[in-house]
Amino acid sequence: MWSRVIKNTILGVVEGLLYYIVYFELLPLIFSSALGVPIEPPPLLALLLLGVFIALGVISTSVKPFIGLVFEALSSTLGALILLVVIGEKLTTSIEYGEVVAEISFEFKPLLLVIIGFSVLYAIVRCFKRLSQLAEE
Repeated sequence: MWSRVIKNTILGVVEGLLYYIVYFELLPLIFSSALGVPIEPPPLLALLLLGVFIALGVISTSVKPFIGLVFEALSSTLGALILLVVIGEKLTTSIEYGEVVAEISFEFKPLLLVIIGFSVLYAIVRCFKRLSQLAEE
């Protein structure tokens, strides 16, 4: 009994840490290095989201499988929301060349929508995989 609880808790913490690293650390780092524009989310938001992802991971591995699917989908949705909030803003800069001022803006929405689409697709595939495992048992 206790070994199962400990195993589920450890799996949930690892799952939450993976969601946090991918959605809050890795993808913004890739965007900022590719564009050469620093994208720095607030540190308080980082701690809050780390706790939320870990909590959702622990809940999704600890509850009954059908309810766990809801929390896994919620983690993916939260990750997509983070991408839209942290990276989704339009970055603008201006360049002066003599008397001419050019304003350049980068719009990330199309690329973010592709990433979010793959994230949702991955969440759906995982849900069906878990449902098929439950049907086999």
